[in-house]
Amino acid sequence: MGWAQESDIGRIQIELTNYCNAACPQCERHHLKQISDIPIADRYEGHADFDLGLNNTSIPLKQIQETFIKGRWKHLDDIHFCGNVDEPVINPEIIEIIKYMDTLAPNIKMWIATNGGTRSKNFWKKLGNLSHRMGGRLTVVWGIDGLEDTNHLYRVNVDWNRLQENWRAYISGGGKAKWQFIVFKWNQHQLDEVKRYSESENFKGFNIIRSVRNSSDTNNNDKNITNIEIPENYRRNTRKL
Repeated sequence: MGWAQESDIGRIQIELTNYCNAACPQCERHHLKQISDIPIADRYEGHADFDLGLNNTSIPLKQIQETFIKGRWKHLDDIHFCGNVDEPVINPEIIEIIKYMDTLAPNIKMWIATNGGTRSKNFWKKLGNLSHRMGGRLTVVWGIDGLEDTNHLYRVNVDWNRLQENWRAYISGGGKAKWQFIVFKWNQHQLDEVKRYSESENFKGFNIIRSVRNSSDTNNNDKNITNIEIPENYRRNTRKL
């Protein structure tokens, strides 16, 4: 089997930083913190056999330019700024990175996955302007798992008021936004209400994810995750996490 050439690649996923403001209990970040003090040799099967730093680095624009050389990525169609441990917009050069990546091939579509709880309204307005100038080829997927009374149960440390200000600044700047909702026992009753709210806030899509991650006995909020029922009218747009 031969290695793929840049000109053959159509989709890439990039982790722009290892910073994140949130402390979602089933995130890989949480797992890595739990085992960080256990020597690699003493970790049981299934635990990472390496140490991955957190909150100490971001990929600079210069490295992106050196890695993604113009003229070599002619068939690149989709770029996803979404990793295992990062909040992409914390990268201080993300807007410049997006602008550069957009020069690699014609009509590239980009997605940013965010919890929406960082940066300023001014930043989000600029990002919305950029999405508008790109004709909607830049989409921000907002991970919002409920409303003010429930989102923080999984999106720990994400302030609702700041989140709301940020998405409104982005959308008012012309940005294309989608709402992503992870269904848990504590928020499944809000599905219809959240969908209606997302539409009233001018989100252009509403997707739901059925979580199969949460099996911890210490998290009493979601012990009966297997009993979650996804209504028929939502199943078409559902995937597992």
